[in-house]
Amino acid sequence: MLANWEFACSAVEAGYFSLLCEDDYQLPDFFQAAAREMNRHPEIGLCFGVTNVVDEDGRHLSIAPNEMATVYYLAGEGAVAMMTLQHPSTPAIHFRAACLKAGEGIRWALSLLMMLGLTVWLVVFGLAEMIMVHMVERPLVKSRQLLGAIRQCFSDK
Repeated sequence: MLANWEFACSAVEAGYFSLLCEDDYQLPDFFQAAAREMNRHPEIGLCFGVTNVVDEDGRHLSIAPNEMATVYYLAGEGAVAMMTLQHPSTPAIHFRAACLKAGEGIRWALSLLMMLGLTVWLVVFGLAEMIMVHMVERPLVKSRQLLGAIRQCFSDK
């Protein structure tokens, strides 16, 4: 997984990017709001919002995840807030490409943790330890994949 992230990040030519699955799509209103905030505040390394969970027909089912204050989090505080207040959906994260590319210092730790079976969240939390994070009010994506993951969690119990 880390190799996939490294390859994907090395191919990014834009200043910002998001990782989306085939059934996710960004909402333009969020993209504009996130880009505006990140342009105003170059210290922000990632910006995230809520995800609208929809069914296979596109009907709105819920918003994920839990509420988190719409504020700027300093490096380290953003990671703590994400872990204690909510778990933002991966597609709902807007990354500053330069920050992710500069995150080589956390590569060895992420490699080890990923080998132990942990997920892409390690990349997000690792970055949030190093850079400023911003939570915005606007939804970023609609996700059917998240709905499938939620169903899987409850069907396993």
